[in-house]
Amino acid sequence: MNALEISPLVFAEIQRQLPDDAPLFPILRSLTWIESPSYNLGRASVLSQLQWNVAPRLLHLSLYFAESTSSTDGESSRNPVILERIMEAAAAFPRLEKLDIHMGCRPISLPADILRLFPAIQEAYLDCTMRDWESAAHDEQALLELPQNVTIRTLHLNWDDSDLEALASAVDLGAIECLSVARAPGRCCEPFLAALSVIGRYASTELVRIEVDSGLPSNTAPVPFNGALIAYAGPLRLCHNLSEVMITLPGHSLALTIVELLSLCRGWPDLALLRLDFHPASPDGIFDICQVVREVYKICPKLVSIHLPGLKTLGRPFFHLRGLPTSLPLLHLSSNIFYSEHNPIDIAFALHHAFHKLIAVGPVLCPDGSDWAMVSGLFHHLRVGDSVSATDFIGEKNLIGSGRYPFPLSVCLASFNMGLAVLLENYYYSASEERQPGADLSDMLRP
Repeated sequence: MNALEISPLVFAEIQRQLPDDAPLFPILRSLTWIESPSYNLGRASVLSQLQWNVAPRLLHLSLYFAESTSSTDGESSRNPVILERIMEAAAAFPRLEKLDIHMGCRPISLPADILRLFPAIQEAYLDCTMRDWESAAHDEQALLELPQNVTIRTLHLNWDDSDLEALASAVDLGAIECLSVARAPGRCCEPFLAALSVIGRYASTELVRIEVDSGLPSNTAPVPFNGALIAYAGPLRLCHNLSEVMITLPGHSLALTIVELLSLCRGWPDLALLRLDFHPASPDGIFDICQVVREVYKICPKLVSIHLPGLKTLGRPFFHLRGLPTSLPLLHLSSNIFYSEHNPIDIAFALHHAFHKLIAVGPVLCPDGSDWAMVSGLFHHLRVGDSVSATDFIGEKNLIGSGRYPFPLSVCLASFNMGLAVLLENYYYSASEERQPGADLSDMLRP
C-alpha cells in the first residue's frame, strides 16, 4: 500500500483499539497530515494524542494547513494553533529526518526556533515566513529550553519576507549542502535579492547546490534596473564546492559584466551547471559567445550546462569556435537574449563541430522565428544526421537567399544515401586577407 486517506477520528479510534505497546504503522516512512475545519483545527488535535511508537520508522512528515483554516480573528489568533500542531508533531515523531510545512493561505509568521524541535532533521521545505521568536508575537517560552540549532543538509524556503538572520540562529546554514529559495508571488524583489548576500555570509564550503527563483513566469517583462548581480551573489564566491548555481529571475534587470562573471566562476572551480537567468541591464551583459565560452572553460572545465543573460556573435565574417578542446563536456548552451550577425547555419554547424557532446542549444521555450529557434532547429537535425529534414528546415525558414541573414559561409546541406554531405564553398574573403582558391573551409573549423 502506497497511500491511504484516514479521517483523524477514525485514526484516533484505531489507535485506542490497539495494545499500548503495538505500533499502529510499524513500517510507515512518510506521512501527510492535512489540517482543515472539517477535522481538527480549533479543537483537540489527534496529533496531541500520538506517541512516538505509533510509527517508529517515520522519517518524512508533511503538514498542510488548508486555506480555509484561517480563523475569523485573523492571523494572530490562527498562528498559535498552527504552532501548537507543529509542536505536537515534534513530540509525536522525534526521529523525523524530513519536514514539510505548507500554508494553503497567505504565508504566516512562525518562529525560526521551532525547527530546533526536530533534532534529527536533515531536510526541510518551509512554505511560511520565518521570524525570530520575539517578533513572531507568540508564547514560545518552551522553545528557550531547546538545543542551540539544528544541522539541516537540504533546505527549501518559499521566501515571504523571512528574517534569514533569525533562521540562521536556529539552523546551522554553514552545514547546508543544497539550498533552494523561491520568492512568494507579489513580494518586492529588492529584499529578496538582498537575501542572497545574507545566505552568502552564512554559507560555507559545504554548499554544493543553490537555486534562487523569483517565482515569475519566464515571459515576464523586465522591471527597471535592480542593481548588479555581483552585489547580491558576490559572497557566494566563498562557497568553493558549488557545482550547481541556478539564479532564475525573470522580470528582473541586472547588471553583469564579463569580468564579474569570471570573478564568480573563479570561486566555483567545480561548477557543472550554471544558470543566470535574467534580463541584462546593459549591452555589457550580452557576451560574445566565442570569448565567454573560452574564458569560462579555462576556469570551470566541468561545466555541462550554461545559461547566461545574453549571448551574441559579432565581428568575424566567418563564425567559428577554434581553440577549444573537443573533449569539453558541454551538453546545453542557451541565453535569455541572443543577437547574431551570422547565419544560423554557420552557428549551428560551428557548435556541432566544436562540442561533440552538445545535445541542445537555446532556451527550452524559444519564441518561434527567433535566432535561438533557428539555431536550435538546425542544430537538432545536424546532431541526429538527418540531412533531408535539415535541408527542408533551411528551405522553410529561408535561411539562404532571404536577405534576413548573411549567406552562410560554412555549409550547404544535401541528402545522400549515407549520412550528411557537406558542400563547402570555394572561396572565403575576410577583412584582413583573401582566401586562396581551392582552400577548404573545413580547415578553419578544426579546433
